[in-house]
Amino acid sequence: KLSGLRGEMHLEAIPADPDIARILKCQTFNPVLHTQVFFRHSSEEPLQVHNGYLRAEYYKYIVDIEMKDFDKI
Repeated sequence: KLSGLRGEMHLEAIPADPDIARILKCQTFNPVLHTQVFFRHSSEEPLQVHNGYLRAEYYKYIVDIEMKDFDKI
């Protein structure tokens, strides 16, 4: 069991280069979402980086939010 992991996700709209456009079946320079997810151990040692490319017109972003210590806000 792994513990002490943390992650960070970056989302960025970028123009599709020819290779990404071919894979996603869209036009070159169409906007796509580039996602990068970084996973690190608690010591900040990098464990994994994931890169993904998504067609912007088919993307849905969902965030699960858990609020703790609501009275301190």
